[in-house]
Amino acid sequence: MTVHQEPRSDTERLVAEIWQEVLGIDGVGAHDNFFELGGHSLLATQVANKIDLLTDVQIDLKFFFRNPTVADLARHLLDLLREES
Repeated sequence: MTVHQEPRSDTERLVAEIWQEVLGIDGVGAHDNFFELGGHSLLATQVANKIDLLTDVQIDLKFFFRNPTVADLARHLLDLLREES
């Protein structure tokens, strides 16, 4: 089990807020694992769709499954946003 750490950046906060909405929970931390919080493939698809709607960036679900923390997903999202600009 990881020590709870609040999201540190705007991108981590965005990802955490989306997870909280999709999972119906509060207090998602930067190193929380989506699947350990009760997430599954259908909910991961909802997260990816919400990220796409809010940022116009598509998240590869394979990446999400291999890197299922807020920090990992936020870092990947930032990398994709930089590539597009």
